[in-house]
Amino acid sequence: MLLRIRQISIQKKIVLCGLVLFLLGLCAVFLMPRERMRNTNAALRIGAGDDISGYLLERVLEQDPSLIADSSADIEAYTFQDC
Repeated sequence: MLLRIRQISIQKKIVLCGLVLFLLGLCAVFLMPRERMRNTNAALRIGAGDDISGYLLERVLEQDPSLIADSSADIEAYTFQDC
């Protein structure tokens, strides 16, 4: 009998956790800020750390634009401090 009560309690906890996660997901979808309109004229920013990966990214983007698949896209490098 005691085992059956514990199982029901655990099942209720699982359902309650699932419901809470579902509600948090809904809140995240509807309450988080988003862009009002798509900016199709913005440049594509590619980020890399400020170490050798950022250096290599900048050198790749300085190369011949025909090496990039969509060479008509405006691409810029963005380096950030990672450590």
